[in-house]
Amino acid sequence: MNDDLAKIEFIGHTADVRMQVSAASPEEVLKGALRGMNHLIKPGFCDDSSLLISTDLRIESVDRSALIVDALSEILTETQIRKVLFCEMEIQIFQEIQLSARLYGRKIHDGFDEDLKAVTYHEAQLRKNQDGDWTITIIFDI
Repeated sequence: MNDDLAKIEFIGHTADVRMQVSAASPEEVLKGALRGMNHLIKPGFCDDSSLLISTDLRIESVDRSALIVDALSEILTETQIRKVLFCEMEIQIFQEIQLSARLYGRKIHDGFDEDLKAVTYHEAQLRKNQDGDWTITIIFDI
């Protein structure tokens, strides 16, 4: 799966799904990881542009790698509780240990296609590769 800003690759496993995201900046990696997570939950759902629900996201963590995992975990929790898929993210602050963003989404009325249990820290290390892009591997427990 690729879009204009991030390359997203899924690597299957029986109990989890590994997703590798690469983009030009850590912010775009986070946005790409959100798009990839949404694709797992409900493929094609975010293609509709009617995003009627918004909420604020504020996260503090130990570093940018954990910040990305913590943000995805918080968004996944909100998705499961509210039955809302947050398709877009407007980042206000993305620093080493702090994230502030506005999320936009819409209600899921016909259930999830994949039930993600958790976003894990295992293998989640944000790195700048030799091409100058930023890359992270995210593992979802399914």
